[in-house]
Amino acid sequence: MIQDDSARMEYETKFVEVLKEKGVDAVRSIDLFDVEFTSAKRTEKELEEVEQQLLDKGFDAILVSKVVGTENRRTFKEHINDVDKMFMRFTNDYLEHQEIYYDPEYYETFNIYHSETSLYCICVGKEIELIWRGEVDVTEPANVNKAIDTYIKVVTKSMGEHDVIF
Repeated sequence: MIQDDSARMEYETKFVEVLKEKGVDAVRSIDLFDVEFTSAKRTEKELEEVEQQLLDKGFDAILVSKVVGTENRRTFKEHINDVDKMFMRFTNDYLEHQEIYYDPEYYETFNIYHSETSLYCICVGKEIELIWRGEVDVTEPANVNKAIDTYIKVVTKSMGEHDVIF
């Protein structure tokens, strides 16, 4: 679940490829649902209809990934010249960190995205049931494709460790 359609397509395409390599019959949501599906809020009844459509097509699970929050962090660049002498004297400490006053790049600001992936069982005659949930914090990536690959690797590894996929 993401507003950026191209990022969503890239993520779903790669995730489906990895799941298929692991023997899971997976399909991208964009291949099942009309593009307009995510353009408006859905009711519980509409989601129950989606569940039935998936059951009718032979599906037994739904995998949902989403960003559930962001956090802005600010850290300082590390300056360590001689650890033994570093903070033993005021002058060393001050000299080592005086850039705080005049170097705008002394601090690094970045976002951390809190993401969550959930796997739900959809079984005939039963309520949708959560089978597995994983949470991953992703530091603002310089390379989105690499971040997607890493995220998928972390999630599928955890799913394997919990015997959700084999």
